[in-house]
Amino acid sequence: MVLDQVKHRYMLETPVLSSSHYLNIPLTAALLFLIGYRFTAWGLLGVMHNLVGRVNQQVTSLLNNNSLGHNYSYALSCSGNASGTQNSSQLFNTGGTSETTRDARFKKSNFDFRDYNKVKPSHIKELDPDFLSWFIGFLEGDGSFAARDANKVVGTSFRFEPVAQRGEFEITQVEANRPLLMKIRTTLGFGQVFSYTKNGREYCRFYTSSRENIIRLMVLINGNLVLEKRREQFKQWFNALKKAWNLDLVHKESSNTVSLDNAWLSGFTDADGGFHTNVKTNFRGDKKPSGGHYVRYVLKFYITQAGEVVTLKGIADLVGAANKLYKLTNGKSKTLYDRVEIAQDECIDKLIQYFTRFPLKGLRRIACLRWARVNAYRKQGLTVCAVGAEKLARLLENLQDPGEDVSVADFMNSFTPGELEVIKDLPRRAGASNPADLPYVAPPNKHSVRHRFRSRKALSKP
Repeated sequence: MVLDQVKHRYMLETPVLSSSHYLNIPLTAALLFLIGYRFTAWGLLGVMHNLVGRVNQQVTSLLNNNSLGHNYSYALSCSGNASGTQNSSQLFNTGGTSETTRDARFKKSNFDFRDYNKVKPSHIKELDPDFLSWFIGFLEGDGSFAARDANKVVGTSFRFEPVAQRGEFEITQVEANRPLLMKIRTTLGFGQVFSYTKNGREYCRFYTSSRENIIRLMVLINGNLVLEKRREQFKQWFNALKKAWNLDLVHKESSNTVSLDNAWLSGFTDADGGFHTNVKTNFRGDKKPSGGHYVRYVLKFYITQAGEVVTLKGIADLVGAANKLYKLTNGKSKTLYDRVEIAQDECIDKLIQYFTRFPLKGLRRIACLRWARVNAYRKQGLTVCAVGAEKLARLLENLQDPGEDVSVADFMNSFTPGELEVIKDLPRRAGASNPADLPYVAPPNKHSVRHRFRSRKALSKP
């Protein structure tokens, strides 16, 4: 069993204050004890007080680390109960929070972030469990793990160390989603975000290969995954780095399932979900026998994955959807993907409640807001003609994200003057709301989604 880092350092540096020889002389032993105590208080002997409250130590290297030549320093304990209670609470910067309070906060839903709370960057004072569960869902959709030989020179088999694995983690997005990656970097407190061009398109990437940050991610993700394929990928990555770096970590088997009580589905939707409406065809429906088309509102929520039938069915079951999964290809390969589509009114209502509680954070938020607005049109009981539908479609296309202070539910029920002008002139079914009773929201300001999601230069380089 590997000792806690601070206790190990204390044992190495604290002088022996008594022995069988000195114990035969009580006065000598007492004097030595007093001298040792005073010197310890002055910082000359005993525990080095500069260890207190620090995660990234320049003097304490990881135990059992055979990567000679690396001045790597990272005090890490993931047993769930750090030895040396007095030092561990300070070392991991818990801010004086009691163990009972911290357990209640970080053992939320079926995710457990207590170990990560001990190893987070020292400048991050508080962790948001909702953000962390969102992040797990997002990385399960778009994250990438890698472990490779860091010292293999291209074109030769020369290695200057017998074991030199390099861990990498990245999330790649289109450049327009750069603010989301910047938010991840700021909230986690590490990593870098840079931009690049590939095949004429602009992308951005959140990336880290720093060993201490990779270990932080290992601790954060360990035991908290939902997708079966991601669990297997992570296990291989985890075990490869654990062996190469001689880490005192234990892999945890994940048993999490998708739920409406945490933000995992929100993060997963930000990565791989979609919100479909027929607004681009001016709400055109089926053809009329006499010519032309009916006007109707079509909207659905969908997620596409390969080989994750259990999770997709679980999402449908959560909202009571009876839809069957079906298979499709991306048009570029023969790989078959599974897709769940949810379109029933009551199911969409439950999803709107969920995304109000756990908001999306990236580009898909504006798609979600417009999708919810179409649902609001449908709920008004309007008999929409082609002209009215065209006006609503044009107004909806121009609507922008009013900001994070406005929830999905608020956006669904707050109409602009232009929308109210169209709605009041449309025939309404019996029992439908009076348009005069509908709430009004001011047009979006300069901080709209169009401005917030514009491309920006890289703030950090690879």
